[in-house]
Amino acid sequence: LAVFTSTLFVGNYKITDRALQEAAQKVPAERLEMLEPIKNQQMTSKSEMLSSINKLLNADQSLSDYQLGEYKFWILKAAATGPFTDYTITFFILSIILASVGGLIYFLPKLKDLPGIKNNHMFFSSTMSRGLIGIILGIYLIGFYVLLYWYPTQIVNAVNLVEPVSQWLRNQPADRWFLYGFLYTIAVAVMGIRMFIKYRHSRYHLVRTASVIFFQFGFAFLIPTILERLNQPSMDFKNAWPLNYSFFMDWNLSNLLQSGNLGLFILFWGIVLAVIVVPVMTYFLGKRWYCSWVCGCGGLAETLGDPFRQLSDKSLRAWKIERWIVHSVLVFAVVMTVMQISNFISNGKLFADYTWRVNQAYSFLIGAAFAGV
Repeated sequence: LAVFTSTLFVGNYKITDRALQEAAQKVPAERLEMLEPIKNQQMTSKSEMLSSINKLLNADQSLSDYQLGEYKFWILKAAATGPFTDYTITFFILSIILASVGGLIYFLPKLKDLPGIKNNHMFFSSTMSRGLIGIILGIYLIGFYVLLYWYPTQIVNAVNLVEPVSQWLRNQPADRWFLYGFLYTIAVAVMGIRMFIKYRHSRYHLVRTASVIFFQFGFAFLIPTILERLNQPSMDFKNAWPLNYSFFMDWNLSNLLQSGNLGLFILFWGIVLAVIVVPVMTYFLGKRWYCSWVCGCGGLAETLGDPFRQLSDKSLRAWKIERWIVHSVLVFAVVMTVMQISNFISNGKLFADYTWRVNQAYSFLIGAAFAGV
């Protein structure tokens, strides 16, 4: 954890020919040419490099804030120098792999205990009962999510840690979402092993844990990664609308319709999954089949979240608030999706920029702040 955290503070930055060549995979050549005044200048901090990049790219008023942010991320990532880029595999092992192995070493000795649920000292644990360690951990995780969603330039060295994995699996440079997906999958797998050990007396828990690990590793991580390697449109085939709220956005629909038979199949499956599969199975089995057995969010809750589930509010008031929030978000998603589809069919004539504004509001409030952070 200390090694991973140090990626925020350690490293230098220098725009070289190699860095420009690497960034050219994601940034147009005419934008990179604007960086000529700072080429080959060694800078010792992100803020210094970002300030220089901002001054040069901000001269182009045609760039949206989103485009500017993406360009800055790829340029800064390519320009990063220092130990995390020189010894990437070493620090990958010392951070992510070592943390995973450490977790397993902590869990495995519990196999010596008799089978059965043991929640001893849970309510007196500083980590699991709102103690100082738990508060620090919560702040750390929230801080990571804030950087991931809104300040990705601050985690370029952390993204570089998984660059070899991304190149090996996707044959593409790592981005923040690959880092997130990789850490997410590792967390579900490692904490899933903890669930296997803790609930080894319960067939239900064993099968459910195997299910969430399978769907997270196979459907959410591996299949989309393979499709990206094949230069095909990727999709988490279990991620149903409205959870996958970007599915009906104009850029995604255009991409799928232009991607041949696979794109058409993904479009067809996404509609069938949302309109038929999920509603019908939920009618007969309840929402548990998806939320606890298939969904990535539920997968993380049922593995990493298991030691903290006692902290949730079990009162009737909390349940009523949850119902209001759930149905309000669903209405929000339906309205947004109707606007997305209408705007796509009318080629932007019906709602024009209002669709984009609603998308941005939903992405910020629900996708990032509410569901993410």
